[in-house]
Amino acid sequence: MSALQVFADRWSVPNYPPEKVFRPELVGLEAEIGVRLPEDDLQQVLSTGLPRPTTDLWDWVDKRSFWNRLSERTGWKVLLLFATEVPHISDFFSPPEVLQALNWRGRGMPDRLVPFANDSLGNLICFSYPDISNGEPTMPSVVIWDHEFGQVEALAENFTEFLRLYL
Repeated sequence: MSALQVFADRWSVPNYPPEKVFRPELVGLEAEIGVRLPEDDLQQVLSTGLPRPTTDLWDWVDKRSFWNRLSERTGWKVLLLFATEVPHISDFFSPPEVLQALNWRGRGMPDRLVPFANDSLGNLICFSYPDISNGEPTMPSVVIWDHEFGQVEALAENFTEFLRLYL
């Protein structure tokens, strides 16, 4: 079972199943933005769809953040359960929403970033390509771009590892 399917099973509800995405939509998106998306990630999206996370995910992220802050204050290594703070995922973007989110490039978002989701504050969770200019397939990392301060923070080495932060 893919990491995206496990994520959807854990953080979605049956009344709101993942939104289906079809290969022609993804191929059209790649042509529009001039970048090949990683095939493994595409397969996960095609087989699962785009999950619609519930507030249960937000509650889980908040509890996780509490334990991280407590461990930093107390120095108790036993409580160092999580190494990375994770954003509250609000929505995964459909191909048209990815294109719309790319409008942030004109407002400071680096060209190497391709957004695929946002967090509860409107920051963009993105693929970060080392060299987006040649359109060659490369394995992008996953970062979050803070739209208020223009900062980029690394989250994971790839999409699957990003999803595993929530599993």
